[in-house]
Amino acid sequence: MKENITIVKRTNQQVRRAIHGFWDGRDEMNLVEFPVAILAERAPTGVYTLEFSDVFSDWQHHRTIHRHVTIAGTPKYGLPTAKDEEVLLGLLQLTKITNEFTSARVEFSRYQLLELLQWKNEGPSYRRLVKAFDRWLNTSLTYNNAWRDNTKKEWTTRKGFGFLDSYEFRDSRMRGGERPQAELPFRELYSEFRWNAVFFESIQSGYLKKLDYSVVQQLKSPAAKRLYRYLDKLFHEPERVRLVFDLRTLCCEHLAMARTRETSHLRKDLHSAAQELEAIGFLEPQPEHKRFQKVGAGVYEVVFEKKAPLLALHPQPVLSTPFAETQRHLYQALIDRRISHDDTVAFLSSPDYPDKMIQEKIEVHDWLVERGDPRISKGASGYLVMSIRKRYSQPEGFTTTAERLAAQTKVREQEAERAEQERLRRERERARYDSDVQKVCDYLASLPNDAAREDLEQKAVATNLLWRDVYYQSQGSDRHEFWRMEILKSYILKLQMHSGGEGEKTS
Repeated sequence: MKENITIVKRTNQQVRRAIHGFWDGRDEMNLVEFPVAILAERAPTGVYTLEFSDVFSDWQHHRTIHRHVTIAGTPKYGLPTAKDEEVLLGLLQLTKITNEFTSARVEFSRYQLLELLQWKNEGPSYRRLVKAFDRWLNTSLTYNNAWRDNTKKEWTTRKGFGFLDSYEFRDSRMRGGERPQAELPFRELYSEFRWNAVFFESIQSGYLKKLDYSVVQQLKSPAAKRLYRYLDKLFHEPERVRLVFDLRTLCCEHLAMARTRETSHLRKDLHSAAQELEAIGFLEPQPEHKRFQKVGAGVYEVVFEKKAPLLALHPQPVLSTPFAETQRHLYQALIDRRISHDDTVAFLSSPDYPDKMIQEKIEVHDWLVERGDPRISKGASGYLVMSIRKRYSQPEGFTTTAERLAAQTKVREQEAERAEQERLRRERERARYDSDVQKVCDYLASLPNDAAREDLEQKAVATNLLWRDVYYQSQGSDRHEFWRMEILKSYILKLQMHSGGEGEKTS
């Protein structure tokens, strides 16, 4: 934490003025990377933990990081909800307004917090604040390789902490008599809360981003608010104005949509959230069939493009014609891997470097980075540039995504063929069994009376040494009829075979 910080303490009047129409907000970026609350207002019964994870490619250190976050609530207070996350984000803004993040202890009035959140100034709102503070105070967080240490510039592990260490609400109405709240001295209105040391250390290290808080307040759905904050962190103009994600990873691991939802429902939910961002001019409008690209069986990618300002001074030629959609994807992939804009445009503009070949070299680069291969130890981006220019051959053991998808498709086709063969075999067995049962029924029906049928059954049981015991043991159970039919079938079919053989012999 920073040393010798001068504590900022704004007056009540200054706070009131700042809250009115407040937009110059801040967001702590660890809060943006993974969800810390469910999207709904109530967790499923008996569920007290949330878990989110992904695989992150750390190009700077040439490694792949498996990140995992656990949010644990309690049976008494439950898990944080979308409303609680709204309060947490509001507390960040309140801290900026009251002391500019110079103190972990924040003094405030609940009335001002409600005004900042744009909640109604009424009893249910005050009670909802109590619930939110109680939940955050009793929520435990565990970040495995998922907490960004801005001082060390690396992903670290932090366990067993929360966002709040303490809070206290003071009801000025009990102490203020008949005086209106607005006329009371600010010190009489103070409630307070204190940020947790781990979280506040991250704040003071500068791991914050600017946030247009007025935009967040315009959005209606929790999914749209969360999507806005996540994309706003990742967009970087002018070089990164187009983002591509795996649909399920984005929805389930970064937006907290339910993993049990079908892919088609996730698409609709995400598209609906994106439309809210289109309506406020944050995203370029796209129809659903263009926003989502199928890349495999049940696997989709989702594309977002930041809407350019009306008076863009530096338009990006690469993101417009004549570059096709595939090349837009390749452009972003090369830029993400620290390839210069000029080299990227040169590769994509030249017929000497087909798109398929560039995609293959990118995949080889990622494969080598993931394994910490010494061939890229002196510079992964330099290796990638040279591998494209000199058309390096594929390293031993590497397979392209297309080849892996083809192999997976072949395996699935083989499995489907085996399943179909098994289904046909079962159908043949069932047909043969049904035919044999029908023969038994017909034979029994041909006998003159019930006595003859009972006599035949007794002979059949007596001569069947293999199933005779289980026949008697199963009497009175649901399985008895099955064993009775098996014994009769075996006996009668033998009789029919013997009769048919004798007939042929006599003739």
